[in-house]
Amino acid sequence: TIGGIEIRPGDLVFAEFDGVLIVPAADAERVLLKAEEIVAAEELVRADMRAGVSPLDGLDKHGYI
Repeated sequence: TIGGIEIRPGDLVFAEFDGVLIVPAADAERVLLKAEEIVAAEELVRADMRAGVSPLDGLDKHGYI
């Protein structure tokens, strides 16, 4: 247990200097699929921005920046 959060074998732990994220093993696939969806949308926004679309319009169009 760290900071009141129980960590179990198989859980995913992501850490950097400003925080730690624990993903329970049971949720790992769902979290990965959502992360891939977000990364794909961010790539579309970057492509739109290279074509002259504003970041705000990209957010409106794709849901992420």
